[in-house]
Amino acid sequence: MKKHYLQLLNTLSQFKTAKKISSFFIAFLLTAFTADANNFLVNSLGDSPAVTPGAGTGLDAGGLITLRSAVQAATATAGTHTITFNVTGTINLTLGQITLGAAALGNNITITGPGSGLLTVNQTTANRVFSTGTGQVTVSISGIGFTYSGPAGTTYSGAGGAIVAGGLNASTTLNGCSFTGFNAQIGNGGAISASSPANSHSLTITNCSFTNNKCGGAGGAVSYNGIGTATITGCTFTGNKTGIVGANVGGGGGAINTSGTGTPANGGTYLITKCTFINN
Repeated sequence: MKKHYLQLLNTLSQFKTAKKISSFFIAFLLTAFTADANNFLVNSLGDSPAVTPGAGTGLDAGGLITLRSAVQAATATAGTHTITFNVTGTINLTLGQITLGAAALGNNITITGPGSGLLTVNQTTANRVFSTGTGQVTVSISGIGFTYSGPAGTTYSGAGGAIVAGGLNASTTLNGCSFTGFNAQIGNGGAISASSPANSHSLTITNCSFTNNKCGGAGGAVSYNGIGTATITGCTFTGNKTGIVGANVGGGGGAINTSGTGTPANGGTYLITKCTFINN
């Protein structure tokens, strides 16, 4: 009888210890996935902002992490940051564009989606999705679909229907993304504009699709303006064009426009390979 009693006490002790370890491990996982200053896991399809971006958690008022709140937290903190998702579906942006990266902090931000067919970021206001501003910002985005459903008849300016980038010494990389229906941009780049005419910066686009985008400037889908390097590989361009948008009447390059000034004159290095162009 005494032997069985001692065995029971030992079992209970082990259970309590295991429970403490398990609770600690669960708390560690929750902290790692929601409050790490360098890694942000988006767990909401909402568009609410971060309560305190500089705190590095990316939490919104409801204790969740949205794409906007994660980007705000990463942008407010120096260093290398990764944003991933445990949600699929459509993120409808209702608060305008999102500033991505801060040159003064030397941000390096990677956003990795689950696939352009699984996650869509839809801009519902007359704005682009992302702006990296000017200066040395390093950004990499993959596996996301971008669409536009802003108010009909309303235009916006500043170049880059979905994304504007290209500050001095900036690096912008897009892989496996899709851009569809951005048609309200008055300036260059119906979907993408990387522009810093006299400065060196890089734009790399791989295995992306651009469909039915339009701008009032040059480059119905993509505009690169600089003396750095633009590399576009394995992409499909369908139905993109330039034309009348607002007060502008369109420029060169129904699908792509590349240009630049400074030294060397007429821009930098442009490499476009293994791409498909249909009805641009």
